[in-house]
Amino acid sequence: MFQQFESIKIRALIGARGAASYDVAQLLTPYVGAEQASRLQASLGFEQVRFFEKGVTTGDAACAAALELYQQEHLTGADFDACIFITQSPNTVVPANTFTYQEQLGLTKDCLFLDAIQGCAGYVYGLFMASTLIAAKVAHRVLLLAGDTAFTSCLAYGMPDGFQAEDYGWQISNAAIFGDGAAATIVEYDEHSAPSAYQIDNYGERSQVVYDDCNSCLAYRPDFLHFSPHMLHIDGTALARFAMNDVRANIEAICTQTGTALSDLSYCISHQANRVLLKSLERVLKADYGFVPFLAAHTGNTSSASIPLALSEHASDLSRCTQLPTLMTGYGVGLCVASGLASLQHSTIYAPVEL
Repeated sequence: MFQQFESIKIRALIGARGAASYDVAQLLTPYVGAEQASRLQASLGFEQVRFFEKGVTTGDAACAAALELYQQEHLTGADFDACIFITQSPNTVVPANTFTYQEQLGLTKDCLFLDAIQGCAGYVYGLFMASTLIAAKVAHRVLLLAGDTAFTSCLAYGMPDGFQAEDYGWQISNAAIFGDGAAATIVEYDEHSAPSAYQIDNYGERSQVVYDDCNSCLAYRPDFLHFSPHMLHIDGTALARFAMNDVRANIEAICTQTGTALSDLSYCISHQANRVLLKSLERVLKADYGFVPFLAAHTGNTSSASIPLALSEHASDLSRCTQLPTLMTGYGVGLCVASGLASLQHSTIYAPVEL
């Protein structure tokens, strides 16, 4: 699906990252050996992963980011007409995170709440959702929250009761990939803002490429009431093929629809899946070196937060964002790919808060 919007601005954004940083090789060596740990670190490109302090949830981190953004932008919760929360690791399924944090965020009773279970494409999905609300004149200003926490933080903080690291089997290697992250973004009406556009493609027939067989409503059934150490399943080969074919096609489609060449853009700020995947995507797009930058070497793959957190951490290094439109592309669980073409020239991007 393709959609263009007029007069909608990304006013400001801020990321939230873990205060605790762990060297990937050191984290993995006790479980997979030094050689395998070093190989995973080198091939995937994540030198360190960051985790929030023990007990800090996705909702806590997103709320902290939002409150810092309020202060920087001289706003309060009463200034927002809607709040969207994107995550695949909510504090609770019932109630949704927006309700849990309404009081802390100072959101009014007539503020519209939307919670969406989305992963790596979630941030761009959220920008699209915010834009539709503003275009429909349902909202003038929207607070977009996104984030996820990595189950692999247990390697640093300790296993769930009754489990040992060995019980996680191949899941341990995911500690070479995933970190904790969150972000808060203000999207609002601005009659002077440059047009924005979105291209979203879904491939539900491939939903089993990335899936979690534990984090679901099946947990309410008595025969599913257990903790599974093998919850996250990733078919890496199929996911790479998806990126090289369908993600590339999605980017080409939004460029064609908007009459935009890659040379007209500052960067493609991609979901920070891993270094190999991003560099491969850059090659199949036949883009200049650095067009799809890998920005998460010291943070980890933070799922729905990876795009805004990358911008928050590296805004000073991405100078072309202030000169040319920027492409943001998220892809993964679903399978889904969502690209957003927007101007960040008049957006304020703040350095991340740490928790």
